Amino acid sequence: MSIDINEIKEELDQLCKDYVDIVSKMKNKKIINDDIYLNCVSNKIEFLEKNEMIKTK
Repeated sequence: MSIDINEIKEELDQLCKDYVDIVSKMKNKKIINDDIYLNCVSNKIEFLEKNEMIKTK
C-alpha cells in the first residue's frame, strides 16, 4: 500500500482551511472570544503558511 504524501498534504491543507473558517465564524458571531480563536487557529495558520511556502518553491 502506497501513501501519496502530496495528496495527504492537500487534504490536511483543506481541513485546516475549513477549521479556520468555522472558528472564524464562531468568533464573528461572538460564540468565542479573540483569545480562544487565536489559541485554536494559530497552529493551523502556521501549517497553512508553511505549506504554501513549500508549494511556491
